Amino acid sequence: MENDRFLSEVELAHRWSISTKTLQRWRAGKRGLPYAKLSRTVRYDFHDVITYEQTQRRTSPVTDELPRSGPGSSTPQSGSEATMPEPKRYSLKDALELIARYGSLRAAEAAMSESADDSRR
Repeated sequence: MENDRFLSEVELAHRWSISTKTLQRWRAGKRGLPYAKLSRTVRYDFHDVITYEQTQRRTSPVTDELPRSGPGSSTPQSGSEATMPEPKRYSLKDALELIARYGSLRAAEAAMSESADDSRR
């Protein structure tokens, strides 16, 4: 049967575990797969679906276990894998005082960092 080469909008949405609204937005934004529309019926060529899925495959394998980080981590992190340091936390009162004095928390932290560097010299 010739119709077996095509997927309906509902079939494709189910195959990819997305909503039909997502496919409709992609079509409206001229993104996603080419499609055929006859009257109100939208069809996707199965060959295009397979080709698109193959281009979306990841080139590096996905590992089952994520690297551990934080307290109790036994594996040291290299420089490229190191996570960003957690931002300093302030009480609301301290934050408001710093903002009033320096204009922003970023400016306050920069000023405090400079004064700490000056005191080390």
